[in-house]
Amino acid sequence: MHIKKATALFAAAILTVLAGCGQDAPEPEPVASEPPPSSASEVTPVIPVEAVESAVPEVVATVGEEPITGEEFRKAMEQSSRAPGALGAKEPMSDTDQRMLLDNLIDHKVLVALAGRADVVVAEDEVESALEEQKARMPSQDMFAGLLAQMGMTEEDLKDRLREGLTVRKYVDEATKDLTAAEEELAEQYETLKGEGKLDRAQETVDVSHILVKVEGEEEAAWDAGKTEIDAARARVAGGEAFGDVAKEVSDDPGSATRGGAYPETAPGRMVPEFDKQMLSTPVGEVSEPFRTQYGWHILTVTGKHAPGTMTREEVDDRLKQYVMNQKKKVAIDKLIADGRAEVGVKVLYLADLPEEGATSQQP
Repeated sequence: MHIKKATALFAAAILTVLAGCGQDAPEPEPVASEPPPSSASEVTPVIPVEAVESAVPEVVATVGEEPITGEEFRKAMEQSSRAPGALGAKEPMSDTDQRMLLDNLIDHKVLVALAGRADVVVAEDEVESALEEQKARMPSQDMFAGLLAQMGMTEEDLKDRLREGLTVRKYVDEATKDLTAAEEELAEQYETLKGEGKLDRAQETVDVSHILVKVEGEEEAAWDAGKTEIDAARARVAGGEAFGDVAKEVSDDPGSATRGGAYPETAPGRMVPEFDKQMLSTPVGEVSEPFRTQYGWHILTVTGKHAPGTMTREEVDDRLKQYVMNQKKKVAIDKLIADGRAEVGVKVLYLADLPEEGATSQQP
């Protein structure tokens, strides 16, 4: 995996815990075609605190009785600079972007306060599991520790943030558990997306799932060990175990393992050439023989192939339901936050003259 990509995705995940509503950060795709890293020491640049022209006060906002300190806000700015698409080190964060970040911090703390009032509790083993997932995102534990240090965080700090994020997620999931998507809504959304051309498939695509046994370095012993492991995984599938279940347990691809190795609607050219070749030549329903790429050993199975054209309702039904539910959940979360701000009591003490994030935007 590219080092810059790994650090950016890790930092994006941490920022999500800091400022989001417990939603997952995007996962890396280690079989996607990209050049190998030029140096293991590459890191994403950070916006230096001194580059922010506006003076940050000692307290930037209060949520109920809890302050958001200037130091906490400055650290959040540094961490946000590691997210994909962030500003470079030579450009200070604008007042508008700072206010957006501050609103995200406020919203997060409002949800934490609401979860506390609802007596939501997260078990310690859940926190430990989440910590291990964050560590697994990084190419090495030394880099994990180094990036935490650059962010001004200890492992205990990270655990506290993860605990908060998991608490918020549990609260939001409970508060939105009764949301449903009616057939009329799904049909209307399908026609809307089709009319906007968003369901047009320009070329053949493949629904593919894979299992990756990652191999690092050029030592033949390591590649031999990886081959033994991928052979064992294939034997389990051939013996009757579900491919997705084995992928969840075995695969070293964090971009797909949690969803059973699946990469739906994969177009030729998205993956590395060896993967493309196997994907296009494997018949639907069959499992490939083990094959090798720069990332390690793989097996894959193809569950569907699609010709160019407009996707049918049946083809997109599951994703359409998820899309509609995500939209409804966003509206519900926005209302929880708006009501919670009034209930808990929020005072903005920094950049208060700028509009609140999303204040002028249309709700989806």
